Amino acid sequence: MVAIAGGITQIFRPGHRATERAALAAQLREEGWAFANRSGSYRDDDEAAFELLDQRISEIHRRASQIAAYDDTALHAAQRDASRAKRTSAQRGHPVR
Repeated sequence: MVAIAGGITQIFRPGHRATERAALAAQLREEGWAFANRSGSYRDDDEAAFELLDQRISEIHRRASQIAAYDDTALHAAQRDASRAKRTSAQRGHPVR
């Protein structure tokens, strides 16, 4: 049972993904408030500040997409491995559950 839980954790890395998503959400919130308050890098004129906000949000979105792509890849790998294990078990004459 412990080995199965460890394997699932290794494949899906829920802690790492949750930490990454929380960090991205915090960064997005900080960028939004900095833009709204015209502080930090957003002190320039409106057009330059908006372009900077757009660039930073695009970068955050790109990183979020990478996390989602990793989720999809891990899920497909787990499904493929489970299917392969069932076929191997059936070929050896063991009942498939």
